[in-house]
Amino acid sequence: MKLAHPRMKPLAAGVELGTRQRLFRAFYPAWTRFGLSTRIKRKRVQLIDQFLGGALARAERVLEVGCANGQDFVRFLADSPARIVGVDVESYEIEQTNFTFMRSDAEHLDFPDGHFDVAVSIGVFEHIQPIEKLCRAAAEIRRVSRAFCVIVPSVGTLLEPHAAELFWHLRDHNKKTKRANLNYFSDEAWLKFGAFEGAKVRRFWYLPMLIQCLAIYGEARDGAADRPRMRES
Repeated sequence: MKLAHPRMKPLAAGVELGTRQRLFRAFYPAWTRFGLSTRIKRKRVQLIDQFLGGALARAERVLEVGCANGQDFVRFLADSPARIVGVDVESYEIEQTNFTFMRSDAEHLDFPDGHFDVAVSIGVFEHIQPIEKLCRAAAEIRRVSRAFCVIVPSVGTLLEPHAAELFWHLRDHNKKTKRANLNYFSDEAWLKFGAFEGAKVRRFWYLPMLIQCLAIYGEARDGAADRPRMRES
């Protein structure tokens, strides 16, 4: 599988960065190339399968919403017998024999109810706004799947990775100079979304004692579960 290493977007004219932000931007390209990064991301995929009771390992059809260049999830399923579909609002070229890319918005997934055994989204839902669009995206990922797992930042994190600042999410909104439009909800608040009714949440450390994430996961509702079962392990 060929993957392009992610690149930071160029800064807008006139934007100045503090010392922490400059260090973060200098460190990030190298971090994506380290074996440690790969091991941490692989562990996250294993946790997703664990949260879903092994559904990912048994799946025949898997969807990633917001797949980008595939480095966070798709590449770790390269040897899986499952058919993987990735959707994103931007176009990406990912060469993987069991993978198909479709350009799509998270709130309009053009698939039948329960089409996928598992649907996953990592680091996407904290960016979807306004709240009405976020609600529709949540409803869609649950509608098209038999089981789903959404990974978002946890309010228990110490470092906010987007802003590259400690305790950023605990600050007064009026004092946030970077990334003030991120969705940061408590565990209970995520479960208040209608689409996540009956779901479960689990916090886990992405980077031990530094970056904490929240997994929101559950099973299909209504008629989505009527599709034939996944293959037995």
